[in-house]
Amino acid sequence: MSTLGDGPLGVGFADYEMRPGDHLPAFSDTDLQRRSVVVPFAATGLRHRQRVAWLGSEQSALAFQEDLQQAGVNVLEHLMRGSLIMLCRVAELRREGMLDPLRVVAAGRKLIRASVREGWPLVRLVLDMGSLLQSGEDIKRWLSYEALARQDVPGTPTLVLVHHDRRHLPEDFTSRSVACHPVSVLSGELHPNPWWRPPRDFLSVVGRPD
Repeated sequence: MSTLGDGPLGVGFADYEMRPGDHLPAFSDTDLQRRSVVVPFAATGLRHRQRVAWLGSEQSALAFQEDLQQAGVNVLEHLMRGSLIMLCRVAELRREGMLDPLRVVAAGRKLIRASVREGWPLVRLVLDMGSLLQSGEDIKRWLSYEALARQDVPGTPTLVLVHHDRRHLPEDFTSRSVACHPVSVLSGELHPNPWWRPPRDFLSVVGRPD
């Protein structure tokens, strides 16, 4: 019997269920913490015949596939079936050398539309921000957009896990990012966020994206 954590809308690693259109931020300090969150999130989707997509660099995508394979997932079969997709054209998400959050969202929307046409009931999208945030300006733009992102895909057939490797981020990134999320994953554990702020309040602090 499925529990709330590994049901069709479960995250797979905690007793928590998302809603279509939700996105969940996750922060890790080690490769083990990353695997403990990303792998069950994806494997749960594949088990329930949902489409899983990875958006990040080719190097990060290869590591993700290896992690899935070690967890018992037949990666090649899912790639051939189309239930597992690697979106690795990172250069297309940048504008004038900097990450463009609008292009990231556009790539997600394009995937969702195509998946709906192909008959997939739900898309689980994993954003690997460790391979997307390459400069201080990238980080500033992403933080500015995060509050708005919560308003972009409500109700759409997608669950989004936004993974951050804190080893490559400024010390204050986590506290600033989780401010616009009612629930976050820290070091592999899910936590309600008592410091959550409505999008309008959050944007007054970090500013709107250019």
